[in-house]
Amino acid sequence: MQYSKLYNQLFLGLLLSLFIGCSDSNENDVLIENSVSIEIVSFIPSKNEVEISWNLKRYNGVIVTDLFISRFINDEDADNTNRQQIVANLPSNETTFIDKDVPYLENIKYVVKARFQVDGKDGVEFFDIQSEEVVFERNIIKISRIPDHIIQDQNDANSYHFLTQSLSLNLSRYNMINNQFEANKTYENAHFNDKLMTNEQAVFIGTKNGLIYSLNPVDYSENFTFSVPIEDELKSFGIVNDEIHYNDSDNWKYSNYLTNESGRVNDSFVINFVHTTNLESNKALLIMYNYPNFWGNIYDISNYNNIDLLHNTDFDVNFGSRLDKGILHFKRDKTEFISTIFGRVISTDDLSLKAELKYNTGVNYLYFNYGNNGKIYGAVQNEKLIHVFDDKSYELIETIKTKLYPIYPLISENGELQSLGRYSRVEYWDYFDGFGLFNSISNCAIETF
Repeated sequence: MQYSKLYNQLFLGLLLSLFIGCSDSNENDVLIENSVSIEIVSFIPSKNEVEISWNLKRYNGVIVTDLFISRFINDEDADNTNRQQIVANLPSNETTFIDKDVPYLENIKYVVKARFQVDGKDGVEFFDIQSEEVVFERNIIKISRIPDHIIQDQNDANSYHFLTQSLSLNLSRYNMINNQFEANKTYENAHFNDKLMTNEQAVFIGTKNGLIYSLNPVDYSENFTFSVPIEDELKSFGIVNDEIHYNDSDNWKYSNYLTNESGRVNDSFVINFVHTTNLESNKALLIMYNYPNFWGNIYDISNYNNIDLLHNTDFDVNFGSRLDKGILHFKRDKTEFISTIFGRVISTDDLSLKAELKYNTGVNYLYFNYGNNGKIYGAVQNEKLIHVFDDKSYELIETIKTKLYPIYPLISENGELQSLGRYSRVEYWDYFDGFGLFNSISNCAIETF
């Protein structure tokens, strides 16, 4: 009986405490409801800003001690410091806030919060209240990893071709005007060269065993496939008129895809020729490599049996030149090109060094790109910045802030800028250190401005 009486007392005590708790909770709810209310009356998102307006009502002489705007992000690409932030702490009489630093993410939530004090039965009490959530949504083109090679289309300056190689090879055509990929093609389980070439008629890709694919540059339908004679493997190739010029066993070879004529160029021995570009007047630029340097040669190829070396880069350019086969940036008229990191501008007339952009700014670069507007755009390493240079004086004329870490500036026909960037930092030092690292770098997106 004593135990039963004790259990009854405990049970009654529990019921009483629950009743009192519920009573206090209900009183608090009524107190909050009768003290302050927040209603979002306007939410205006634009491309890079958000404007929020609200109506804050006070009752019974309530004092609002704090008013702030919170931003919540669930996007997997957001860093941990970005996921929940108080972005503004405002005077209590404020009714509008403009967020001018909206992260470049797809889904961002905002709430308006207030903290107020009231005179309760036990003295001054503090409570928090918040508005309903409002959501800023943005359509972002995301890319799983950095492409191995990016090149502007020769017929449509608003389009770019992205080549990405892992277990398969993927080609994508990106249109800046529509802000979308308009064509894709994937080749599974094939050992491809990590570079693509273009002319006005086609996009070309090649396998290590010498199979060349000619693709329509608009939809990537196959024009034809062509096999070049291979002794070892196709290390690199380029297009010279109707011919494939390629490196096989460190020999410079050619094969005409219309006539099937093949042979060696002057029986020349070429050390690791990694890039070739056709220039005007029967000239060809070759980029060659011998650890740890790349260097360039220009040849007169009017007669394959007697080619003539016209120019080569000097020692200052060759030493640590970073004339990386995947990160060379040619002017539209091919009168010059820029190498990565130091931003060395080299003339294709005589391979003389015209400028070194790093000396103007003191920073390292990733990709460059020439616009049609007399400007050169350079992605600054480890900074959310793109530098803009005059393409004649090579002086820095503008600095553009970005929300992502830029990798490749995309320039349209009329000079509009977009940027392939990453949500975290990217460093690049040379081909072996950098491109191997590039292959594993993910969390990229195309940033529009």
